Amino acid sequence: MVLTSAPVVAQETVDIPSEDRALSAGLEEVYRLGGPDTDAWEAFSVVVHVAFDETGRLYVFDEDALGVAVVRPDGSLEREFGREGEGPGELILPTAFTVLRDGTAVVFDGGRQAFVLYRPDGSFDRQVDFQVPSGGTVSLLGIEAAHIGSAVLPSTGIAVTAMGLVGRGVTVDRGPVEMIVLVGDEAVRETIAEHRLAGGGIPGNLVAFEPTLIATPLPDGGAAFVDSTTYSVKVAEAGGGVARVLRRPLLPEPVTEVLREAYTESRLELLKEEFGEEFFPGDVDDDFLRSALGNVEFASEVPVVRALKTDWNGRLWLERTGMEMTLVGLGGGPIDVLTPYGHYIGTYPAGSFAIPDAFGPEGLVAFIERDEFGVTVVVVRRLPAQLR
Repeated sequence: MVLTSAPVVAQETVDIPSEDRALSAGLEEVYRLGGPDTDAWEAFSVVVHVAFDETGRLYVFDEDALGVAVVRPDGSLEREFGREGEGPGELILPTAFTVLRDGTAVVFDGGRQAFVLYRPDGSFDRQVDFQVPSGGTVSLLGIEAAHIGSAVLPSTGIAVTAMGLVGRGVTVDRGPVEMIVLVGDEAVRETIAEHRLAGGGIPGNLVAFEPTLIATPLPDGGAAFVDSTTYSVKVAEAGGGVARVLRRPLLPEPVTEVLREAYTESRLELLKEEFGEEFFPGDVDDDFLRSALGNVEFASEVPVVRALKTDWNGRLWLERTGMEMTLVGLGGGPIDVLTPYGHYIGTYPAGSFAIPDAFGPEGLVAFIERDEFGVTVVVVRRLPAQLR
């Protein structure tokens, strides 16, 4: 079921100053999980999603182990839940995870084509069916400012995000911006705002620097979203369409031949570092790999925006594309912090850190990282006082 579109409203335009106001990058480490010589429950395998509840507990979802570890604010284990199986509350092929503020956990199980909800004590609550379009997948993002969130990859293969109030989620394809409403036995979709992103390269092909439509939830059930090509963030209110546009006078950089070559070389190094000799033995010629990477298509411009997320207090964190980050494919662009009403708080300089993987109460943030041995670790830090 697809519900009717949101009404069109008058839009306010807010121009953000072009000059950055630097924020202090000092983050206090609270605790870290994982790494060598840790307890068994910390021996994480595939951690993609982490999320906080309103008490400051951290939920770590290990997709490989099909389980969730609930961690107290002091870093000790409180409980674990989730396991493989086909019974109620058991998981077959989970690809998604997030947590409501009261501790209700939500997993999207691709094997069931459904969202699986768990009560705050970890016991099974209910299942909400959601049929994924042919060729698509679903993944949940930790939506910290709202109560629930998800992201969907529809048949076009373009990432979309979801968010909203309790029992709701918002999705973005190439357009429009939609909610996924998790009520009853079957999820339904509802349009928040009309927006369409122009098509990219050949379907199924990797297009370096291809523009994307990025969205994040707002605490009132609305959404903020941006076409990554330009710094023009649209803020849509629940049931009211786009209310304002937040702009900065920043233009995309052209994709030059020098940039193409640098991108290819950086990908070569990343592949060898990531997979090592097991996949690329010494007798595999670099020129062969370079030739294969040379088949990648390129967009004509480097997008201005790399990421957009909402923190626990409803502020927007927008990571811009730094040239160094572009070449190595990692985080590191400047991060702007602003309110959905256009109040510019400041910017973390390039290289300070990437946008946190999860935001929590009282300035808690979590990062999924790798230590010097390549082992997955989860590090919890606390933001400076001005952002708590």
